[in-house]
Amino acid sequence: MRDASYDDYSVGLSQDQNRPRQPLEVFSPLHSRKSSRADGFARHMSFYSPLTNYTPQVRPPHLMRTANGTCRLNWPYLYRQRRKLEDNWRKGHFVNFQLPHPAYPSEAHTECVYTIQFSGKWLVSGSRDRTVRVWNLETRRLRGNPLVAHSKSVLCLQFDPSPEEDIIISGSSDRSVIIWRFSTGEKIHELTNAHQDSVLNLRFDKRYLVTCSKDKLIKIWNRHELCPTDKDYPSFFNGTGVKYPSYIVDTSLISPSALEAQIANRQIKTLPPYSLLMTLDGHGAAVNAIQMNENEIVSASGDRLIKVWDIHNGACLKTLIGHKKGIACVQFDSRRIVSGSNDDTVRIYDHASAAEVACLHGHRGLVRTVQAGFGDPPGADETLRLEAMAVDTQYWKARLRGDIAESSSAVRRLQRSCPRPQ
Repeated sequence: MRDASYDDYSVGLSQDQNRPRQPLEVFSPLHSRKSSRADGFARHMSFYSPLTNYTPQVRPPHLMRTANGTCRLNWPYLYRQRRKLEDNWRKGHFVNFQLPHPAYPSEAHTECVYTIQFSGKWLVSGSRDRTVRVWNLETRRLRGNPLVAHSKSVLCLQFDPSPEEDIIISGSSDRSVIIWRFSTGEKIHELTNAHQDSVLNLRFDKRYLVTCSKDKLIKIWNRHELCPTDKDYPSFFNGTGVKYPSYIVDTSLISPSALEAQIANRQIKTLPPYSLLMTLDGHGAAVNAIQMNENEIVSASGDRLIKVWDIHNGACLKTLIGHKKGIACVQFDSRRIVSGSNDDTVRIYDHASAAEVACLHGHRGLVRTVQAGFGDPPGADETLRLEAMAVDTQYWKARLRGDIAESSSAVRRLQRSCPRPQ
């Protein structure tokens, strides 16, 4: 049986070319108002935030202070929130709106939506209709015209609307990666044939763009001009699994003075933005997902493996095993790596040791995406202690102002969990 790739993960996508335009459905299941469930929900890209737009009159803290001064998670509160979310979702109690506004159906995608990201009032979507669309969440309207340049499905994207970045980067089944100006929709640059097959995922920060593909490879590109004396210039790794283009110089073999002289004489050229820095070759099947954090890249593949890479030299630092089928998604921080797979599980690994610390069962099919809210164990560090103290202080200030009624049952629960500051 062949390993899973992006196309295997694209479940529920009809081949019908004459389908109606596809709206984006947005849900908030913790809201109390009842709305009808969207027709044909499986055909729509959807997302929801369990706590968004839900502000109770008195919100118990997530952390509780114990008698000995340490902190622990408020599990009853967290359980009630999760139960409320599941009950509302099951009963169809949620507020929903769609993009575009029903009054403007012509603005919708004409095919399935494969990828979205939102930030502030903006949402950007990519579709099988080969377009990237920028949406204003306040007006629920398409901002300007669709961005058209890809010749096949748009499978992945990331954007940053800040004036300093002002960028959208999209990847496609056409093997290309396109860089757009967010504010205008102008195409800035195109990496034609960035990979030998579909570009399945991409991530960028201020230094690098990282892409992965159905061709089993990961590639790292520079975002800005790069000189061999810059700290972000690649350093060479002599092991297997990483390939450098011929124009990348091994600076460890050249003395600093000789390097400066060669740069001054233009024997070594400065790399323009979006030059290929290195190719990481270590997976045995399509690389379905990547994440980057500081100086590391984590990749997840149809070969059932998760790999951690050094972003500066391309060295494979560790390989994580455990999943029984192809892996569709991954997220990580300095302590944990979380992944979802076609084996119906979510697995949590310790970043330092690569050991699997938990396997979450509950899904009955592919786990297509994970979004983990990483936190430290209760009482583990000073930051958590100070955050808990701030919650306590905020509560007692509200009591003194009279913002919280004495008779509230929630108040009594808070009094038991939040000692009065001395």
